[in-house]
This record gives sequence, C-alpha cells and structure tokens, in this order.
Amino acid sequence: MSNHLELLSAEEAARREIPWPDVYFTPGYGSAVEATDGGAWELALWQPGPIVFPYLRRPVDPALGAAGAGRFDIISPYGYAGTWAPPDLPQGEWRAFRSALRAALRQAGAVAEFQRIGGLVPGRDPLLAADPELSGRHYQDTIAIDLARGYDACWEAAESRSRTKTRKARKRGYAWSCRPAQPEDVRPGSSFRALYDGTMRRVEADPYYLFPDLYYERLQAFLGPRLLVLEVRAPDGRIGVSGLAMDWRPLLHLHLVGSETWATSDGAGNLLYDGIIRWGAEQGCFERLHVGGGQSPDDRLFYFKRGFGGEPVPMWLARSVLDPEAYAALLEARAAATGRAVGELEASGYFPAYRA
Repeated sequence: MSNHLELLSAEEAARREIPWPDVYFTPGYGSAVEATDGGAWELALWQPGPIVFPYLRRPVDPALGAAGAGRFDIISPYGYAGTWAPPDLPQGEWRAFRSALRAALRQAGAVAEFQRIGGLVPGRDPLLAADPELSGRHYQDTIAIDLARGYDACWEAAESRSRTKTRKARKRGYAWSCRPAQPEDVRPGSSFRALYDGTMRRVEADPYYLFPDLYYERLQAFLGPRLLVLEVRAPDGRIGVSGLAMDWRPLLHLHLVGSETWATSDGAGNLLYDGIIRWGAEQGCFERLHVGGGQSPDDRLFYFKRGFGGEPVPMWLARSVLDPEAYAALLEARAAATGRAVGELEASGYFPAYRA
C-alpha cells in the first residue's frame, strides 16, 4: 500500500475503520465540539501509518473582504487531542505526512494552523521534530491517575488533605453513585446541568464553558452508555455534586463537574473524585483516569486535582503559518478594519493574529 494523505469529513471518517486512540480524536466528539467552536470537523489521515490528526476548519471572517475570500484556518477540537500515530512509526513517515499535509491545506485555502496537543497518547515529540515550521510550547499540565495499581494504592498516593475531606464526606453520610447517562440527564433543567452551569456562573468562568444544549445532545448520542453520570447525594437525598465521565478504554476521563457550596464544604467534591477512582480501578479495564487541569496553570482547581495523587501530563500548543502571503494580507485587512497597527495585533497573543 503506497503512502497517501486523505482529508476526510466527519461522515467519511465515521465510516472508516480507524483505531481512534482516544475519544478526543473521534468524529463523534468532534461533532459535539462543532456546536461550541463553530467550523466543520475534518480528519487528516495518513496511511498506512496511520497518522491521525483531527481539526476544525474555520472560515475567515467575511468582513476582512477580498483577503479572506475562500480562506480558512484550522484548530484542534477543544480538549486533549493533537496528532497521533503508533509509537514505532518511523520519523520519515512523520516528515512525509507533514509535508503532504501542509501542501494539501495550502492548496485548499488554509492560512494558519493551531494545535492543542494533549499528552495522554503518543505523538507530540515526533510531530514537532518532523516539521520545523510548526512551533510548539508547553502550555500547562493536566492530571492523570494510575488506576492499574488498584484503589488502595491510589488512596495511599493521595495527599492527606484530600483523604481527610473524603473521610469527612463519608462520615457525614454522603453517598456516591455512577450510571450511564440518558438523554434527560443532559437536558436543560437536569440535576447535572443545573449544578454545572450554576458552578460556572459562580466562579465567573469564561462563557465558553456554558456549553449549548446541542453539545450535550451530540455527546450523549455518540457515547451512549460510555457517557457516565456521577452523583454525590447528601443524607437527605439532595444531589450536592454531579459530573460527567467518558469511558474510552483504557482511558477514563472525568469531563465536567458541578457542585453546591454546602456540599463541597462537607467534602462531597472530594468524594466524587474518590468514587470515580475506586470505580475505575475496580473495573479492571482502565489504565488511567484523566481528571484534567485548572482554568489556568497552577490555579486552585489544579491544586485540588493534584491532591488525588496523579501525575502531571504536559499539554502543549503548536502553531504554524501555512500561507505567509495570505496571512500578511489578512493582518493588514484586520488592522484596517479595527484601527489598530499590525504590530499590535501580533503582540496580542492571539493566533492567528487576524482574529484578535
């Protein structure tokens, strides 16, 4: 079989037998993210590797006029994907893939590329080594807990502050539960949605994290029984903490969590994490539980998650200008449209800078 690159739509990718390394790479998850990020999910597939790179294709703002006509840029779906291939794939295959991908995207009208590169599956190092024009940097860490060692070892690895709060919740009669999510579990007004949305507003999170109904509908339809609802109930039956987890064996992801302040003061938030650690370890099919990171590097949320004894997993960001001439023209158009200097746009921290 000769080496070749294919750019596939979500429908085309879903029909192929592709060894998806994690849920964040799949067209089903990508369809859900389309509801939050806009654009269209596509897949760059290199055979016979395979090398798998999912991305969202985002049209350039029509307000930028002729400079943006027919142009687009690409960005990794929100989450922990990147580019994946089997760890024994020769570096020459990576170089051939990147060369073919850059040419195909530029020919199609792509101007720039932005990748979020999670560290849960291999791919980052050979990817960055294969393409010197793809500039990468460490962004922050997330936390993964080794479930293969068993629950008792996970408990011993947790910091004393986390164990103390978990014991407090148990002593006060809080109960943990887990079940497959049903469509009604993610609809507006459900216990999970009320707790999660209320928490995001209380902590003044970026409005992005108030995901639309369509996001949840598509995620539940795709994952079915592999989308789990977690709940921690007070002795009087009230749900104080609720979350969603995604089962993509051998990885288990704690996806979203919401809580009431009265419950977290009793340690119910700690009990939710302890419960999914125990459940995951007892299933015997999971290697790691990924609990994510903070809203910013080393914030209070990251400190809380670190207390459960996991190890940091680096998350990187990478970017590349695919068509320098088109990129420069779009910067000029954006500067003219906003009354700012090109240098100001470039210094904004946004990439591509014509979206600043």
